[in-house]
Amino acid sequence: MNVLPLIIIIVLLAVVFTWIRLGAGSVRHRPDLVQRLIYETRLNQALVETFHLREKPRKFEITVWKMSQNKIDFLEDSLRQTLINVFSTVEEFNEQIRAARKAKTFNQLNIDANKLKEPLAESRKGLEDWLEDTTGQRELPSKYPSIFSWWFGGG
Repeated sequence: MNVLPLIIIIVLLAVVFTWIRLGAGSVRHRPDLVQRLIYETRLNQALVETFHLREKPRKFEITVWKMSQNKIDFLEDSLRQTLINVFSTVEEFNEQIRAARKAKTFNQLNIDANKLKEPLAESRKGLEDWLEDTTGQRELPSKYPSIFSWWFGGG
């Protein structure tokens, strides 16, 4: 009995289910995207609070923003613009931190992280309001997906 055709069929099914799962309606993934942006905003708020307490400043987080900035067209214009502005400022600050790190001139670094306090708070509130309006909750419950739920679209 030849096992190779069975293995090929299983691999093809896995690829098809993965492809279907990844392409399964972006509308369904909007709350998760907003939740990840909220987490990143919270982290950046904490970094703002401790920015001047650090000897070597830590860069702000922009990973989720970089991956999702072209996927937020479902948010209202004012919130989208606020997010664009705040993360543009964050990117500018990160570039200054990167340059200071490279030149080893942290003592000459002149970043007013407090400029981010209000825009980050406004962004977080807007995202939490959207999430509450959409799901009825200001924060989604944690999920621990299995490989089968990832392939088949389960919880």
